[in-house]
Amino acid sequence: MTKDEIGESLLEVIASVENKIASIGEVEQSSKAVYLISYFLTVLHYSKSIANSIKSDNLISVAPILRTQLEAFVELINLTKYENYSKVLYAIHIEQKIKMIEATFKDTSNPFFKDTIDKMKNRGENIKFRRNELKKVKSEISDFDGNYRQIKTRFKYAGLEEVYTSVYSILCQDTHNDLLSIENRHFHSDNGKLTILTKINWPINEVDSHILTSLALIESSVENVFPCLGYEKPVETLNLIEEKHKILDSYFMQMYR
Repeated sequence: MTKDEIGESLLEVIASVENKIASIGEVEQSSKAVYLISYFLTVLHYSKSIANSIKSDNLISVAPILRTQLEAFVELINLTKYENYSKVLYAIHIEQKIKMIEATFKDTSNPFFKDTIDKMKNRGENIKFRRNELKKVKSEISDFDGNYRQIKTRFKYAGLEEVYTSVYSILCQDTHNDLLSIENRHFHSDNGKLTILTKINWPINEVDSHILTSLALIESSVENVFPCLGYEKPVETLNLIEEKHKILDSYFMQMYR
């Protein structure tokens, strides 16, 4: 298989899922339903970014994209597991807003903050309102243990602690440019020799596990979201995902023989 064919396999799956989502039409105007569809589409569209990166031979971007896709998947799973999880997300949103306002007004001469400062007539009242709202929301999510602002905690809520310490940790190392990561990113070792990797000569086995993981995240998202929204699982789409997964897995396994 060529990189273009691998990318097209992912895009075929994504198109099938998109068609199923489009067939749903309208959803109820609840925060849970809106957040659920939003994170579902985020998982899907990041996978599309991975597919396009493969097709354009830009494999260096696959790991950072997968990391963000995995974070969205964690939120999606938590939304399907917990009735009140949308309020956890809202609490995080409020806390971030408060921090942003406080940081903005620390240096009112900073030109990057000028528009925000000009538009916000009463900073004190704005922060007070948000803090009162945060206090109310926190009282409704007191059953969530730990610091929900930490992604590690939210992986725990989702039952994915092992994924956090393994897959996610590796993706973070790559995204944060650890020394070992940048060495592996730009050099390929073969028979004691190092070959420089440029954009156009990355071997696909540098990201094969990432491709399969992205596909698995789509499959699990489909399996969880449709029933949660009251719809039957789209069997044809799930069969297509399984078929593509088997084909790609078989192809990648041959490279290691």
